[in-house]
Amino acid sequence: MRSRFQSARTVLILAIAAILPLFAGVNYWTGGGPEGGEVGLFAFAPAAPSIVYAVVPGGVLFKSTDAGSSWRMISHEGFRHLGQPLVVAPNDPSTVYAVSSTRGLLKTTDGGTTWRLLFPFRRTARYGLATNPNRPEYVYVVEGDLDGRPLSLLISTDAGTSWDRKSFPTGVNGLEALSVTGSNPQVIYALAARLLSDSTQRLFLRSTDGGSTWVQGTLPPISMIEVDRADNRIIYGAHSREIWRSTNGGDTWAVSLDLPSISGVLIRIDPGKPGRVYATAANALYRTENSGVTWELVKPIELRTFMVLGNGILLGSTNTRVVKSVDGGSSWSDSVAGMAGVNVIDKVFPVFAGDGKIVYTYTSWSEFFKSTDRGGSWTEIKTPSGKVRAAQSRPGVLYTVNQSFTFYRSDDDGANWTQLYQFDSGLEDVDVLVSPYNENRIYATLTHRFVGGPWGFGTYDTYLASTDGGKTWTEAKGLPAAFHPTIPDTWWTVTNHVLKTTDNGATLQQLTAFPDSVGGVLRVNPQNPGVLYLGSSKGLHRSTNGGSDWQPTGLQNYAWTFDLDPEKPSRLLAFTSKSTDLVDPDGNHYLQTENAVLKSEDHGDTWSPFDEGLLFSSSSWPPPVLAFGKGHSAYLANGGPRGGLYSIVVDDSLFYPQVTSAATGLFTGLAFVNLNGSSVQASVQARSQDGSVIQMAGMTNPATVTVSSGYQWVSLAATTFGSAFEKEPVEGWARISGLQGETTSFFSMGCPDLDSLDTADVGSRTMMSFVFPEITAKASDTRLRIANPNDSPVEITLTLLGADGKPLGQPASRTIAASGVLIESLSEMFGSLPTPETYVRVQGGLPVVPLEQIGDAHVSIAALHGQDRGTTRLYSPQYAVGEGDVMSEVSIINLDRSEGQVEVRFVGDDGAQFGTTKMFTISGGGKIHLADETLFGPSTSLRNGYLDIKSDGIRLAGSVVFGDPSGKLFRSVLPLVQASSKSLVYSHLVSSQDFFTGLALLNAGQATANVRLEVFSRQGQSLAVGQVILPPGSRRSQLLTEYLPGLKGIRLDSGYIRLTSDEPIHSFALFGAFDLRFLAAVPGQTYE
Repeated sequence: MRSRFQSARTVLILAIAAILPLFAGVNYWTGGGPEGGEVGLFAFAPAAPSIVYAVVPGGVLFKSTDAGSSWRMISHEGFRHLGQPLVVAPNDPSTVYAVSSTRGLLKTTDGGTTWRLLFPFRRTARYGLATNPNRPEYVYVVEGDLDGRPLSLLISTDAGTSWDRKSFPTGVNGLEALSVTGSNPQVIYALAARLLSDSTQRLFLRSTDGGSTWVQGTLPPISMIEVDRADNRIIYGAHSREIWRSTNGGDTWAVSLDLPSISGVLIRIDPGKPGRVYATAANALYRTENSGVTWELVKPIELRTFMVLGNGILLGSTNTRVVKSVDGGSSWSDSVAGMAGVNVIDKVFPVFAGDGKIVYTYTSWSEFFKSTDRGGSWTEIKTPSGKVRAAQSRPGVLYTVNQSFTFYRSDDDGANWTQLYQFDSGLEDVDVLVSPYNENRIYATLTHRFVGGPWGFGTYDTYLASTDGGKTWTEAKGLPAAFHPTIPDTWWTVTNHVLKTTDNGATLQQLTAFPDSVGGVLRVNPQNPGVLYLGSSKGLHRSTNGGSDWQPTGLQNYAWTFDLDPEKPSRLLAFTSKSTDLVDPDGNHYLQTENAVLKSEDHGDTWSPFDEGLLFSSSSWPPPVLAFGKGHSAYLANGGPRGGLYSIVVDDSLFYPQVTSAATGLFTGLAFVNLNGSSVQASVQARSQDGSVIQMAGMTNPATVTVSSGYQWVSLAATTFGSAFEKEPVEGWARISGLQGETTSFFSMGCPDLDSLDTADVGSRTMMSFVFPEITAKASDTRLRIANPNDSPVEITLTLLGADGKPLGQPASRTIAASGVLIESLSEMFGSLPTPETYVRVQGGLPVVPLEQIGDAHVSIAALHGQDRGTTRLYSPQYAVGEGDVMSEVSIINLDRSEGQVEVRFVGDDGAQFGTTKMFTISGGGKIHLADETLFGPSTSLRNGYLDIKSDGIRLAGSVVFGDPSGKLFRSVLPLVQASSKSLVYSHLVSSQDFFTGLALLNAGQATANVRLEVFSRQGQSLAVGQVILPPGSRRSQLLTEYLPGLKGIRLDSGYIRLTSDEPIHSFALFGAFDLRFLAAVPGQTYE
């Protein structure tokens, strides 16, 4: 089933990764392990060394509050990690300055919860930061550029409020280090460079007047400097073979330590011990206790970067993980808890045998891990060294080739290894591939080296095949790219053509040349081996005759990697990227890459986004790896900002977060439209709050329904499950499974006498971090219903936030049973604290289906889904004030951590603006609540239209409530809409002498929209067709019978509506009683 939400992928980041998921989530990517990976930069405040920040390659910022023992991701702003792009105020660990690759210089004063832009940067510029450990109000920014422009030094003496620009000496256009220490902030040291056409001239510069003038000192062959915090006359410098020291501010230098080999050198000064300095060089850690007079070897260890926190505590990063020492560097242990999405994954091996939850990964640094819970937790497996490959047909079977090209096998997950074969030791490399259907069928790629050619040397590959687990080998003509599921000797390979063998590679048959003659990823339909797919830079192609002919699918972007669900091969997932050539304001061309995971349920003909929970980098490295496992699970390697293995359970069910019996005072109505090309047989199942299937005498649960193509299914819960369902007060939730392809759905809830009713759209989307934007004045009238579709319990944390984005009271923690639902009012959670100016933020360990129920069920009621997406432009599709008989209240939530500006316009149906544009400042994570009906000026008559809401770059979400001022007659709520669409479906309608359906159509674009409106009966028969012309900026709001006069006098209590437009539009539907006993609203669902 295609996702209904087609807006750009933006996710709530207020509390990202606060809880590390333990299992693959339903329709939401979770995980990011194995934990670990390289860190590019550590930073901390000497006043509070337990609080440490770490920037990893890819620009993600992690934070630790226990001196690096555990971590949590706090932002993926795209922080730079090279040089010194992040500094912490020396006296306040909550104040951080950081360089964002996309925005500029940012500042946080609350430890990374919210960020404020100090000033923007040029895209091609490069920046470094520094602070003075003794004068925290001083901040220094070095601005350089790739095009060789002269360097500038910006200095703030008021913690970033204002800046003074200084210059370096003429010709200085590169900087390798800047250091400001001591009590005098006017003393600045710089290791600068003049980048000449054929060389680099390094300079040691000193300023004693805050950068106004500079004096050039002597310079030994060094490429970095570190200045002593206690005595800024002592300076340490380093190059590849030596550590140098100056005791007079750089006037003279002497070698302090000769190193045994050429290596990168890092120097760090202990903030709590004068004279103690550490250095890493030549794969070892050194220390001096007397300011560099003498040094001692502490421990052989290879560190990419490190930081000294004091009191014997050091943090470092190897190529693969963060390590920590608490004894001055003598011993080290892993310190990676919580650091997800960083480890670069090279291979993924889902195991299809057993329960299907075992998966192995092999990282780019030759580490091998195993998970038994689909990536929730990991165990490292030690190997004889070299590449490791896992059998997918039998758990525990591993193969490896060591550096001497000896081939080993283990049958017990690496506890014991057996040598099976010795490949030629003169080879350049050996790699092996194991058949996913038979662990004893193995294929080897032998890389040979030759002398000659344009480069003086080169390599070529030959191939071997084994059918006995690697004991004996025979020559093969190629390497399998895809295997026949039942005939072991048949497989396909890809070069510039697609080739096939039926004799295990002894001979290859060239099939019809693939269009454009490009290689790529090949997959075979395991249930119909005559259907093949080939992904490449030309998109995804499909063959239905064994590879003889190929046709393009609906995926035209670069198909990096893709796979088929082996249990449902009509379903495909693909990782794609698209690069666009852009020009910045300086006229420089650059490529912007957009990455996405897409899902198809119809053999690749149509695709929709399927990347909830992923945080892609803006590049195509590291390369992704995508693979399906058992039980409709799938894995994506490197789906995080840097790496990590993410997992998901793909479920095309519809999730109804509320199912109640009339005995509770609320009934439930269910409906869906089968827009697929064939009939479906679906299972409707209701579950209780504890996750058990609701059962009672005379009740059918689950119920089975068959719906033909183009038909609507609509039913009350009592009709679906049997009249016994109504006899007892039952509250739970429901799912409809077994659906195929396109389906739209909604549900209704109301009291039996129809004095109150509302509706909400239904789909298969799940959320992990989200907000409930709307709260009634009476906290007990706001009830949360959060369904857990996973087969494991989920822990969630709910936080009540004020208009300023700050927490009110203590968070509430709840556990939702597997397949259960949480039902609780806000007054039960938070007492009397909730008010309309507040909202609730939720963070879960697994994805859930959230709904908030607003109002008294016996007076007026409204339903609103939780929200986890944001955008810079929103529309309130309905806004009406005046005459005292109608009210509208709007809630706007800032999903970002940064403060921002919000512009709001009230626009009439004809596109003309009412009153003046209103400007608001919204805090990071804050809320704006608009309830003043005179906000856009007083009015004695009803004014009806929509709100146009625009931010200055922060991401917004929210809702609008409209009804009578007392809230006792009718009330409805809609989400503030983000994405427009050219095709929309409403899964239900009603039209009679007592009840009506209305439609609001909004064209917020710049071109006239021609909208086709068609009504279908429950049996899929077209009942009426009409055309609506919408000028730019206009809105039309009418009854269905006004759009389509031919429906007047016809009683309709079922059916659905379909809208198609030549321009994107926004729309919502209203259902109500003519006597206004109730009013219900629902947004349209996208369908293509």
